Amino acid sequence: MKKEQADDVLLPFTEQDWQEQLGLLSLILISAGGTLNYDFALAGQMAETPLLQRSPQLKSMLAALQRPLSRCRLIRLPLGVHHLQENSFHRFIRQLIYIPLVHYPETQFYLEDQPIFLRPHKPYQLSGTQAHKIVNPHEAVCVYLQIETLLTAGEENTPFLEPHRFEVLNPEQFQYLVGIINDALAESALNPQKIVQLQQASTCLIEDWRNIYNRFGKTWAGELSYQDVLLDFAALMNGKQPYLHGQAQQAAAVVETVLKTTNRPRANRHFSRYFFAARHPLPDSAQCPRFEKPIFIVSAPRAGSTLLFETLAQFPNVWTIGEESHELIEDIPQLHPAAQDFSSNRLTEMHASKEVIDLLKRRFTRQLRNREDESYTQQSANTVRFLEKTPKNALRIPFLKAAFPDALFVYLYREPAENISSLLEAWRSLRFIAYRNLPGWAHRQWSFLLPAGWRDLQNASIAAIAAYQWRQCNDSIVNDLNNIPSRDWCRVSYTDLVTHPQQTLMQIAHFADLDKDNDINELLKQTLPVSSLTLSNPAADKWRKYESELNAVLPELLGRAD
Repeated sequence: MKKEQADDVLLPFTEQDWQEQLGLLSLILISAGGTLNYDFALAGQMAETPLLQRSPQLKSMLAALQRPLSRCRLIRLPLGVHHLQENSFHRFIRQLIYIPLVHYPETQFYLEDQPIFLRPHKPYQLSGTQAHKIVNPHEAVCVYLQIETLLTAGEENTPFLEPHRFEVLNPEQFQYLVGIINDALAESALNPQKIVQLQQASTCLIEDWRNIYNRFGKTWAGELSYQDVLLDFAALMNGKQPYLHGQAQQAAAVVETVLKTTNRPRANRHFSRYFFAARHPLPDSAQCPRFEKPIFIVSAPRAGSTLLFETLAQFPNVWTIGEESHELIEDIPQLHPAAQDFSSNRLTEMHASKEVIDLLKRRFTRQLRNREDESYTQQSANTVRFLEKTPKNALRIPFLKAAFPDALFVYLYREPAENISSLLEAWRSLRFIAYRNLPGWAHRQWSFLLPAGWRDLQNASIAAIAAYQWRQCNDSIVNDLNNIPSRDWCRVSYTDLVTHPQQTLMQIAHFADLDKDNDINELLKQTLPVSSLTLSNPAADKWRKYESELNAVLPELLGRAD
């Protein structure tokens, strides 16, 4: 058994550098943002990972291709048959290149079930969506360099990395793929009348896509409009997957992933504890505790408030409802934005009637839990230190101060580039949808809070919407806090929280007069954990993967809320 290898290329790497991605042990060299992920190009600017920077030889090999590079990784293939096709839009508009680095002559590369001879250390190119596999008959592993490139050929001044850009199917591609799906369904066992209805609905989707493309083309401003059509497509395909095979299954996967940022499975849907608590009767007003100096964390969404909340909730004698208060508050009709014609989530002292305050306290009481997850209704305390964080409360400080006159506010500020980048990522994840079919909104969904003037954002990019939310939140917080005594609020920065957690948390504990015990002292000696709502692994300068989008919205925000 003769091995043809390039051991010197692999010398800079250790066993710990390899991680599983899509079922293969991979060593990520180029990725969105330059972190160790295998996300799609929409997730951000392609960048070299620290692993690639260890190997000038690998980088030279990649540069010699003279093509703008997308995702790139080393893959390690043990004994067995390895199907390497990925059915995604990201691959649909790209080409694949394989370069064998550790290879055996007996190892077979198959393209559409046809054997192809690969020469060691020489590139072999194929379409990104072509079915292919590698059969390794040996116990020893093979190693291949797998590279994705744009379809266009390189020129003399070709950039090393492909630029971050908005990508969608053009109308002809969309029609072609939907046509393949329709043909498969027409030959399936579906009811003929149902097939006709599907074809008619598909025709409407094709026309909608063409109209959006004619209006926006491949620009970020069209993202939410394209997303609406894809949501309709997903609804149309619901339950039809068993009837799709081969090319039709592949076509459906391409369409479904057009605006996806990742190939990771979507997180399970979170159900608010409020809906479970609502099965139980509300306590009487007399059963409610005295909310002594309740602490409200106020910030823009995605500013790190979950991390701060989950950490402060570990202090003794602190009570929370264990989550954000969206449904708990807005299920009170007077506090729902519908009561204000959905103008915003703004609430002031005018909304703090005695009836509303009483109902709000009873709802909080029903869900109160301490750090041991013990229910307040099973305790005998007459007074509680209540901790709450809901990003919409950035617009509700006057209301909260009227409802809880001795309330304290912790203002968490995050720099705009980091905060807006996180908002942008969260909007695209579809995990933070606040309202569906919002009156006055041209699109299917709205994420996070409603600032005043949101209806003027109909044709804005998601980056512009996120920037507007950040600005309105911080402006509102600053203005409202300046109207209450300075002893009732403190300001902390997200940067200080993650770089100097012990000092920052002690500052907050001193301000809020929180008790400490041995558990807290031990907690403060440790690195803060990743919050439960984190979408991607924290990393320095992670926001730079969206730099091209942020550059369009950041200039007018600089200097705000300092």
